[in-house]
Formats: sequence, C-alpha cells, structure tokens
Amino acid sequence: DVILFQHPFYWYSCPPLLKQWIDSVLEDGWAYGKNGNFLKGKKWIQAITTGGSSSAYTKEGFHGHSIEEFLLPFQRTAELCKMEYKKPFLVQGTFH
Repeated sequence: DVILFQHPFYWYSCPPLLKQWIDSVLEDGWAYGKNGNFLKGKKWIQAITTGGSSSAYTKEGFHGHSIEEFLLPFQRTAELCKMEYKKPFLVQGTFH
C-alpha cells in the first residue's frame, strides 16, 4: 500500500541508482499509461536527509527554493502513476 523512498537529497534530486530504478521500474503500461494501474492508489512517501538546514531550503535561504519545489518531479511522477503523493519526512542539517 505504501512505497517509501529513503535517500539523501543528492544534487537537488535522488542518487543516480534510485533514478535508474525509477526509470526502469515505472514503465508505460505498468505504472502509467494505458493499462498502467498497478500502483494506482498506493502512497508515495519519501524519507530524505539534507546536509543543509531547513532554513537553507527557503526562498530567502542559500538554495533559493523550498524543498517542495525541488521535489516537484517526484510529486508529478507519483501523480502520473495515479499514486497519492504524501509530504516527505525530512531530516535536515545532517552536516552539522
């Protein structure tokens, strides 16, 4: 019922191996598109660590955008797969 993606926030995204998994597994006809209903209704949740503090991920902060803005591609992927995108669980400031 839940797919949990646990990863560090790596160059404003996920690590390359997780991206490769997403590209390989979430296929047309299975995860989305015609007959692509196998993930429909499941929850997409991310548990993410960031080196920077929560204040760094604001319009006024070091990165100039919120973490939600950076995670928009993941949200859109979940929506495409007819999944329920949930707010991420964040552990921030891990470099300190």
